[in-house]
Amino acid sequence: MTLIRENHLDNEVVQAQIMNAVTTKRNLRVNDLFLVAKRELNEISEEEFVQNVVQLASEGKIVLEDVDATERSFSRFLRRWELNLWFYSALTLTFAAVSSIYLIPSKYPYVIIQWVVGSMFIFFAPGYVTMNMLRIRALATSELALVSVAMSLVIVMFLGALLSFSPWGITLFSSTLSLSGYTLVLAFAASWRKYRYSTKRDGHL
Repeated sequence: MTLIRENHLDNEVVQAQIMNAVTTKRNLRVNDLFLVAKRELNEISEEEFVQNVVQLASEGKIVLEDVDATERSFSRFLRRWELNLWFYSALTLTFAAVSSIYLIPSKYPYVIIQWVVGSMFIFFAPGYVTMNMLRIRALATSELALVSVAMSLVIVMFLGALLSFSPWGITLFSSTLSLSGYTLVLAFAASWRKYRYSTKRDGHL
């Protein structure tokens, strides 16, 4: 009897999370909805999720529809900003860093902007996109930030070592190009991987 009651409570929690996601984010793919639920309920399995979605659909609380082939393009996936906020954040930080280096005068007080934006880019962006590429999600926000910083330091040192043995050497241009190129390539690769993963299911809510 106790187990039945606990499962019932668990189902209520899962369904409440599903309904909240569907209400706040319209036209979600089933797979995307699972990712949202997984972030909030780490222990939920795919079987439990599907069971609760089917139950909600049978009760008329949500509607399952087939996704047309035109909805499966990568460009349309990128337009779903609620699922790609990390992607646009990485791109914005990269372009802001490059712009601050070449468009803002390197004299006080403008140089402060270069220091701030450049530090955020160097010590966060490379590790952050790498974390998304590796699909490491079972971390709290603070843990994700710390691991991203640590990974960024490793990547910066690795790229610096490669540049030191290259014909170009370590210059402002080569460092900026290599680090921004790495960040952009990894960001698009991670986004493409998430897109391919999301197309494994044919339905959306």
